[in-house]
Amino acid sequence: MPHPNIPDFDDKINVVIGNLLAGTGADQASKSVLSAFNSSKDLSFNQSVLGGARFKAEALNACAQYLGIEITNSSDNSRIYSNKQSLAKRIILEIESLYPAICAECDKEYSVAFRPDTPPPVRCFLCFQGCHDCHDFVEQDLPLQGSVWLCKSCYDLNNPMKPKKPKSKTSSKNASNHPSRGEPSDNEPPALPLSTSLLESKLQSVASERVEKKSSEKQTRPNLQQEGICDLFKEGKCPHGVSGKTAANGKSSCSKLHPKRCTKFIRNVKNKKYG
Repeated sequence: MPHPNIPDFDDKINVVIGNLLAGTGADQASKSVLSAFNSSKDLSFNQSVLGGARFKAEALNACAQYLGIEITNSSDNSRIYSNKQSLAKRIILEIESLYPAICAECDKEYSVAFRPDTPPPVRCFLCFQGCHDCHDFVEQDLPLQGSVWLCKSCYDLNNPMKPKKPKSKTSSKNASNHPSRGEPSDNEPPALPLSTSLLESKLQSVASERVEKKSSEKQTRPNLQQEGICDLFKEGKCPHGVSGKTAANGKSSCSKLHPKRCTKFIRNVKNKKYG
């Protein structure tokens, strides 16, 4: 995807990938991982490809070592990345750290070379982008121990004090013509809160409606003991079907009841807990 402040950004990315594929020490496993990386896709897509079933852990380890990524702790030789997904993400960030970027100090384009003679003194805490070696940055004091440095892109993305965009005249005009919810317009009086007596009467009416609804449901239910269930329905042989509404033997429906079957009872008839 193009960079707004860097001309020919996509072409420069292709050069970075080509240099990695042609670099010294790139074995076949590393080249296969680098070739699967798609610079036009986002991080999540490439992470699912590189960290998926297509590549084994050995291929990712070989690519990480080629890119200069430490994969084991020097103290106890334990693995730093517990799974392929995390290692794939680290490989992607290392590739993207070689992309051209804009320096926050001198506001100029720069890029960190692969395996430079003099590595950058600090790298971005989030994306591992190396700092620029411009005079404005070199003259500054390096971050103290325990502090971190963010590149321009990560800083702009995570800056909580971003200035708000000023509203245009069109948006302010539309906002005045269409007041938002909860804000009364100049022509409408504000809604007054309900009084206590009116609120109690509304609650009582709602409660009485619920009681009447339950009583009406009970009255509409058939009395199975008085009206009786169809004996043929119990055996599954009633000619009027399961519902009892199919016409048969000159009758439009069965004169006896065909109640709905309980699916839970049928499913758990032999289960002591639910049957």
